[in-house]
Amino acid sequence: MATFLWLVAAGADKSAIESTVAAFKYGPFFFAVFLLLTMTSLAAHWYRKAAEADKNTYRFILIASFAAGLIAVGVSIRWWLVSRPKIYAYAASIKNLRDYETISADHNVYFWAEQTNLHPEVDDPTLLRHEHLVVLQDHPFEPGQTVQITLAKSQVARGTCGLPYLGDSEPAFIWVLDEKSQKMVLKPEIDTKASLLSFFVKSAFAAEVTSQAARPAAERAADIQQPKVPQASLSTECEPFADLAKADASVGARLVAADQVLAISDASARQCVRSAPQNLELVASVKGLTRHSDPELAAKAGWIADKIAWKEALVQGLGSSNAKTSQAAKAAVQDLEPSDAKQVLGDVSAGLTTPVPQEKPIPTGTNAGDRFYVRARWSAADPKAVDCLTRLFNSELQGRPSLQKEQEFMKNKTSRVVYSTAEPWAEHISAAIAGCGGTSSYVRF
Repeated sequence: MATFLWLVAAGADKSAIESTVAAFKYGPFFFAVFLLLTMTSLAAHWYRKAAEADKNTYRFILIASFAAGLIAVGVSIRWWLVSRPKIYAYAASIKNLRDYETISADHNVYFWAEQTNLHPEVDDPTLLRHEHLVVLQDHPFEPGQTVQITLAKSQVARGTCGLPYLGDSEPAFIWVLDEKSQKMVLKPEIDTKASLLSFFVKSAFAAEVTSQAARPAAERAADIQQPKVPQASLSTECEPFADLAKADASVGARLVAADQVLAISDASARQCVRSAPQNLELVASVKGLTRHSDPELAAKAGWIADKIAWKEALVQGLGSSNAKTSQAAKAAVQDLEPSDAKQVLGDVSAGLTTPVPQEKPIPTGTNAGDRFYVRARWSAADPKAVDCLTRLFNSELQGRPSLQKEQEFMKNKTSRVVYSTAEPWAEHISAAIAGCGGTSSYVRF
């Protein structure tokens, strides 16, 4: 390398510099080829033109250069087998990353993404992907060796975990929440199948609506423009509760808020949701997040619900002598899941009860905020229901074709999944599906 820099500084011609670069790059191979081809050819040329008295000398040069070339070839072969630079590769994959999740690693780790659908009924390959990765290094991988991978959600770091070396096959990993450390960790996919199955089995909730008619268009528009965000009265310490309740906030931002809530004392957290009547709506918001598609956010919402003693807060609110507090508690109960509402209503006197609410839409996290999915089902043998649903979807969904093309699309179908970023629209479309003679269910993916 020093010779190369000296030649450049001295203004050597291009051929001299290229020869030096080749000698540096190829080492023994370069000198083997140089001696075998160049020096041997020159010696043979000189031998043919030499006088008889000088031929012995040139014969010696020819034989010596050829022998030196063979020795250089032998040295280069040994160098190639023993001392050459070696590259070892380890391939793995991290599956089921959401569009708001990103991963990063050291400079010697290379990623490529494989887009896939959340579910066969959700034709959007941007929401879920598998990340394949290759780790390169100059020495063999050893059992127990790990590569540090960092996970971020909505550009907010959620933790760094070691991805272990598991052999030459391409193992698959999944990010899961370790409840003991309360951090996201990488686990081999085979170890997580059972827990993931139980998670997804609980991800669909029926919302059978049989009598409620579709609401007028003006009321639907008002619902979409005015999402249910609690107008809480909070101190500075309690402000993370409001950030946690924002459905249009990113998953990363809400996780930061959840960590901040978990960091304050239990007594302070309970005071946050009891300090003003309207703050009781935060209890319903927190309980709603326990069903979120992001397992980390759902788990932390569950811990927060326990921290604030959610049921006790609503039971006390319903029994309050303050009319505003009692009304706020009733409104919060109506925003709970039926099973949660029954727990609250079972602990209050008969005179304080309120109707058990219907099932609520389930939030699915995306890079653009939460989505609320509704699955519609109907009988293809019921032409009246099919026609009603066809017109409903054609008028309600964005970017739909003509009614005739919608009818073609609906032929031979018995189910369809639709979604909105507005929870009230999901409730509206669920009722409208029932009004057409179909059944609906709220689902998450």
